[in-house]
Amino acid sequence: MPLIFWRTKDLNVSEQKLLRFSWCWLLFPLIFFSLSSAKANYYMIVSMPALAMILGVKIKSLVAKHPKIFNIWVTINLFLVSLVFSLVVFTNIIQINGLDKSFVIITIIYSLFSAIVVIAFVRNSQVVAVLLAGLIIPVMLTMVSYIKTTKDDLSAVAVGVYLTSEAKSNPLYIYQDFENISALSFYAPNCFKIIDSQSGDLYYGAHLPQFKDRFVNKEEFLQETSDKQAYIVIPTKKLPQFYHNLDPGKFSLVKRFNNLALLSNQR
Repeated sequence: MPLIFWRTKDLNVSEQKLLRFSWCWLLFPLIFFSLSSAKANYYMIVSMPALAMILGVKIKSLVAKHPKIFNIWVTINLFLVSLVFSLVVFTNIIQINGLDKSFVIITIIYSLFSAIVVIAFVRNSQVVAVLLAGLIIPVMLTMVSYIKTTKDDLSAVAVGVYLTSEAKSNPLYIYQDFENISALSFYAPNCFKIIDSQSGDLYYGAHLPQFKDRFVNKEEFLQETSDKQAYIVIPTKKLPQFYHNLDPGKFSLVKRFNNLALLSNQR
């Protein structure tokens, strides 16, 4: 982080334009994703290349004007990465709950390799940018590994797995909060409808004719499920609101999944 805000002087015109463009690329998505309450990993994927280009220009400027400071900075980072690598591989000081250790080791080795190549090609900002942007590959592999190994602890995934085995043919509904349980889209046995949607992300889709039937109000929901069993996924914190808006006597709790509750309209 300190390197990002390192003041750069005497840049050529193309580097100045690249730096301004990269800062816009880095900050505008940050504002958008912050206002839309989106997940941080979306922002990381979108903005990693911009961050890499900024670092590339900064590193090139730093090594040209302050080579000693750059060497100290690289030495400290290599030491820290090597220390983390040693602690992960040879000790149990750093616990990696639910994460495949091999992916962590690969990520650290990749980081060390990138640092060495950056030192060798430090005067070429394009090479530095590519190497830093490439860090997203092992990071994403690590995230995928984490999701796979801890899916039983993730509420939305657990709900999807349960419904796939227990309720493949039943209609599925979500109450209001799509963003908080969007992972259910990938694991549910069939498409779901949203009751009283409050999703800003889905505002456009909700007004398209081909998807309008996926968004229902409570009256439409009750009418659609009057003669058939359906399952409703609700954030636990919104259970009182759901019961207040609908007759609680018509619904029973099937199972709880940490911060989610699964209800059915037939007991």
